[in-house]
Amino acid sequence: MKTSFYLSLAVVLLLAAPAVFSGGSAEEAVTDGELPRIEAQIAHSSNPGGIAGAQAFRDYILDATDGRFQVNAIDYQALGSVREVTDQVRLGEMEFTSVGTVGLAHVWPDLQMVNLPFLFPNRDVFWSLVQDDEYVRFIRDNVHASSRQTIEYFGAAENSVRHLYVNEEIRVPDDLTRHNIQIRVQESPIMQAVWSGLGAGEVVAMSGSERNAAVQAGTLDAIEGSFGGAWAGGNLAVLGHATLTGHVYDYMHYFANADFFASLPEQYQQVVREAVAVAIDAHNEAAFESERVSIVAAEEAGVWVYEPNAREMRQWQDRAIPAGEQFIQGQVSQTFIDLTYETVERLSR
Repeated sequence: MKTSFYLSLAVVLLLAAPAVFSGGSAEEAVTDGELPRIEAQIAHSSNPGGIAGAQAFRDYILDATDGRFQVNAIDYQALGSVREVTDQVRLGEMEFTSVGTVGLAHVWPDLQMVNLPFLFPNRDVFWSLVQDDEYVRFIRDNVHASSRQTIEYFGAAENSVRHLYVNEEIRVPDDLTRHNIQIRVQESPIMQAVWSGLGAGEVVAMSGSERNAAVQAGTLDAIEGSFGGAWAGGNLAVLGHATLTGHVYDYMHYFANADFFASLPEQYQQVVREAVAVAIDAHNEAAFESERVSIVAAEEAGVWVYEPNAREMRQWQDRAIPAGEQFIQGQVSQTFIDLTYETVERLSR
C-alpha cells in the first residue's frame, strides 16, 4: 500500500469532560478547601479514535484528581443521532461529547467550511489548523454565540479521512456517471452538493446505522467515509472496492455544556485543559492507525483498493472543489472562508 495518505501525525483536538453531582454547582460544593467529588459523562463515537480519546481523557482526569473527578465514557449511538446528542449537551442533559462536523454544523452552519473538498494538502496541515490559537478561538467564540451560550468548544480531532467504497471499479468521476452509482453520504448539505457535482447517479443522505443496513441489503451502490469504519462495519465485504480519494478530512469536535464547565472549580478546569493534550494524542494516533491497519487487512482479504494517480486525482479535484466552493458561498460567512484559507495557506508553507 502506498503511504501518501499516512503523513506524520501532529497533535490536535480536544475533548471535554463532564461532570454531574448533586447539590448545586461545583463551586458551591467546595468546603474547607477540599475539592468536590464529581461524576460526569462524555458521549463519544464508536470509532477507534473516539474511544481512545475518551478513555485517555477519563483516565487522566481520574489520576490528576486522585479519583475525585470521575468521567464515564458512553457510546453515543445508544443516545440518538449526533444532532440529538449535541442538543442534549446544550440542554445540560449530557456534560461533554465529541461529534463529527455534521453534528455541530446545525448550531453554527459556518463550520461546514472545514468539510470543503481537498482543503488540506496532508494530515499535518489538517492537525495544525485546529491547533492554531486564532482559528480555534474564532470557532469557540462563534459556536458559543450561535448556541446561545450553551456550548463551550474545546477543539477537534480526526473523525476520518473520507474515501469512496463501491461495488464497481471507480477510478475517475466519470465512472460514477457511467455506472449510474447511487451513493450514501452523511446527512450534510455540503456532502450532498459535492457528490452531485462529482456526477453520482443519485445521492442519498442517511445516518451511519442506516447506511450499514442499506449496504448489507444491497440497496446502495456506494458509500463514502472512513476506511476503518467501512471495513469494521462489514461494508467492504459487500461492496468489494475502495478508491482512496481522500476527498474530505473531517473533524470530531469536542465540547461541553457551557454552564457546567463554568461551574467547575478552577483546579478542575485546569485539569480538563491538561487532559486535552493527552486526549488529542490518543485520539489521533488511534484514528491514523485504524486507517492503516484496515487498508492492509482489506487488501489481504481481496478487496480492490485503488489509489488514483496524479492525473486521475486532478479530475476528482476539478469536479469536487468547484461544487464545494459554490455551496459555501451561500452558506458560510466570508470572514470564516477567508480565515480558513489564510490559515491553511500559512500552515502549508
